Amino acid sequence: MSEPTAPGSPPPPPERDEDVVGLAHGSQRAVALVGVAAGLVPFVLSISSSSTSVVDGRVVEATHTDVVAIVGGAVALLAGLALVVLAARRSSARGPVGVALAVICLGLGAYQLIGGLGLLRGGAPAAVVVQSDEAPPPRPPEWTCSSDAVDPSQCAIGCERDADDGACGILVRYYAAAGTRDRERLLHFATVACDRGDAVACGDLGAIALDPELSGAPPDRERALSYYQRACDGGALTRCVAIVAGTPRGALDDAAADALLERGCAGDRRATCREDGYEARRAGNLVGAYRLFSWLCRRGDGDGCNELGRIQVLDGDLHDPDAALRSYARACELSSRFGCVNLAIKRLEAEPPDLEAARRALADACASGDDAIDCRQIALDAERELTRREIWLAQCERRADVDACNEAAVVFYAAEDASLRDRARARELFAAACEAQLPLACVNAAVTHIDVDAAPVDPARAEALFERGCRARPHADQPCFSAALKAGAHGQPAVRLRLMRLACDELAEGDACAEMPFVTRRDGATDAELLVPMSRKACDLRSGLGCKNLAVSYEYGEHGLEKDGARALELYARACELGNGDGCHAVGDFARRGLGGHEVDVEAARVAFGRGCELSHQASCDALAKLDPPATVEAPATP
Repeated sequence: MSEPTAPGSPPPPPERDEDVVGLAHGSQRAVALVGVAAGLVPFVLSISSSSTSVVDGRVVEATHTDVVAIVGGAVALLAGLALVVLAARRSSARGPVGVALAVICLGLGAYQLIGGLGLLRGGAPAAVVVQSDEAPPPRPPEWTCSSDAVDPSQCAIGCERDADDGACGILVRYYAAAGTRDRERLLHFATVACDRGDAVACGDLGAIALDPELSGAPPDRERALSYYQRACDGGALTRCVAIVAGTPRGALDDAAADALLERGCAGDRRATCREDGYEARRAGNLVGAYRLFSWLCRRGDGDGCNELGRIQVLDGDLHDPDAALRSYARACELSSRFGCVNLAIKRLEAEPPDLEAARRALADACASGDDAIDCRQIALDAERELTRREIWLAQCERRADVDACNEAAVVFYAAEDASLRDRARARELFAAACEAQLPLACVNAAVTHIDVDAAPVDPARAEALFERGCRARPHADQPCFSAALKAGAHGQPAVRLRLMRLACDELAEGDACAEMPFVTRRDGATDAELLVPMSRKACDLRSGLGCKNLAVSYEYGEHGLEKDGARALELYARACELGNGDGCHAVGDFARRGLGGHEVDVEAARVAFGRGCELSHQASCDALAKLDPPATVEAPATP
């Protein structure tokens, strides 16, 4: 029962339902907490600025971060709306706190929802795609591998993770080239790379199978060829060629070989295949080289035809001289200069030789032009006189090479085979070369005019040509002295004497001065009055012969000189330095016998005799052989 109220006082307020009020406040707090939390979670996770992309107003990619923002924003909006409803129904929820919570939830929800849908980046999305068909951008690898600076541990990570990017191949080449080769790692990484479809690595495995040093086992041809086949099938075209080059004869038919070579040698790889053929031949793999050059020849490669012919002339299973002749002929037709030279040589070696065919072939090979062959070395290497003569002649006629003209004339003039001699042709070629300012050719032409076997003899013409060769500049070392010796050898002593005087008095050729005392007298005796002065002049002109002759006079006290062993030894030593073998022998003899004021010195004798022997002085070689062998000094014993 309620207490009575005093008269005139205001009525008491209506009674409140405390349970209802508590429920209203509890609901408000719960809804506000959920809304605020849902709106703040995307901020806390820093995912509101997502990677969503919008194209033409349509979201084309939305990651899970966008979904969280959308869901959080929706929950916050719902919570804000719930607070608004509570405030409308319950007067207790209309306070400033309730309104503030409702506004916060509505604001957070709207912001997160707009951001998650991509509207902050422009456009009005028509749909949300949670996962795009496009793969996410790749993350940078956790390893690096470069062929410029190989880090084996880093490359191994990339190779083992099946994220190769060339790492396995880099390791294969690294371990193959290492000074201390690691077979296990090399084989492991090559196998991994090959199994993943790396054609180059499969080719490397084939090469390893043939290399005992790399594989640690005897060569395994079958295994190598199987890997080469995988490499070829994978696009490593060089290994297609290796299959052909490495398959034994008879184990691969021509059609299969041609099919492989069509793949491996087509287009701009033809030159590379030619190099593969050269390498196979150098390695002794004639069958492989034969296949490659045969294929190249059939495809119109002149150099390939020439190399095929070179193999066919070799002794062995592939020897086929007739086929070689055809190969050389085909090479020449295809403008291979070396093919033309080899064809000419084969024509010249035939019995009987076909000179016309040989000369036609040489006309192209040795002609002038940027791609012409300098036939000099080929002529020098030729064994047959006929071959040398014809190659020199082609070089002379086609390139106006005066040296070649002189060399061809030498064969025409002095061939051992009398059937090849043509003295008239030789004289003609010598004269042409002399007119082209070749001094040696002038001297040779002069010889043809005093040789009784090369009639008509014309000593006057010979002397004029000798003098022309002597005076020509530039000229060979002491040409006039050489010309004088040739005149004397052909029975022209008067010409010899005139040339000797010209060489000594005008051209300062020391050896001519040294020889003068022995050619001035008609009876062949030595002119003693000239010996010392001419020898001294010759020695001053750096003639070893002159120094030696003067030394002899001092050694024996002859020709008006007093005997002087020390002076003689000094002159013998100078003669030896200038290349006179007699001087070297004399120095060695002085040292061996203790002459010239010196004690016996076997080692000095050994050096001097050795120098004389190097100069082809037989007496020095014999003396050197008679000396006791040099004493050997034993190394002191180590404690």
